[in-house]
Amino acid sequence: MKFKKVEIQAFRAYDTAKDGTFDFTRQEDGKSADFISLYAPNGFGKTSFYDAVEYGITNNIDGFYYPLHATLTVAGIEIFSIRS
Repeated sequence: MKFKKVEIQAFRAYDTAKDGTFDFTRQEDGKSADFISLYAPNGFGKTSFYDAVEYGITNNIDGFYYPLHATLTVAGIEIFSIRS
């Protein structure tokens, strides 16, 4: 799969589409680049970029999926429990 362009908006570091538009086409012929590398200092949104692409494709971010399970126990007695 090759991406020509990715537009991210209202997702973490990318408030507007202007801030989160990535064009991966070659200027000389408009075809998708054969190799893409994102390089930036810490805190510039590299992980946000990959998470946004993953969410756009899968509707989930694997690193943030946690099954809901919580139990409140007082003196060894289960008072409240939530399970998904």
